[in-house]
Amino acid sequence: MTENDSTGYSGEDSASSSESKPNWRRDLESRLKEAEARASDAENRVSGYERRDTFRSAGLDLDDARVKYFVKAYDGEMDAEAIRQEAEAAGFVGGDTPTSNPSPAIENALQAEQRITAAGEGGEPVTQSDLDARIRATTSEDELRSLMESEGYLWGASQ
Repeated sequence: MTENDSTGYSGEDSASSSESKPNWRRDLESRLKEAEARASDAENRVSGYERRDTFRSAGLDLDDARVKYFVKAYDGEMDAEAIRQEAEAAGFVGGDTPTSNPSPAIENALQAEQRITAAGEGGEPVTQSDLDARIRATTSEDELRSLMESEGYLWGASQ
C-alpha cells in the first residue's frame, strides 16, 4: 500500500518514507532574505558613492588624510555649497588651507625650469652665419621664401 501525503505525493518513488519533503515556503523565504541583504548592501554602496561625489563637488580632495577626517565627521546637510562653507570654516578649503612644502628634489627641478625660462626670454633666434651666402645662392623667389621660413622669418606678413 502506498502512502499519500496531503499534497498527493506518493511515497512509492522515494527512497524511504522518513525522507523530508521539500519545503517551498522556507526556500522562498531564504531567497527573499538573501535578496533583501543584497539590496541593502547595494543601497549602502550607492549612498556612499553619492556622498563622496557631493564632497568632491564641494571642492574637497578626498585623497588628503586631513580631509578624510572631515568627511567622516561631517553630519550636516548633504549639499555641495553647505559642505564647502563648513570646510572653509574648518580650514580645509580656501585661503586658510596650509600649503604643503614640496620636497627638495621637486623644488630644485622647479627652480631649474624657472632659470631656463628666464634665460630664454628676450633672446634672439639663433641664425647660421652662412645665411647671407645661402640667400645669395637661391635662384627663385619660392626657394628664397622656403629658406627664410625655415630660418624663422615671416614672409609676406603685414606688420
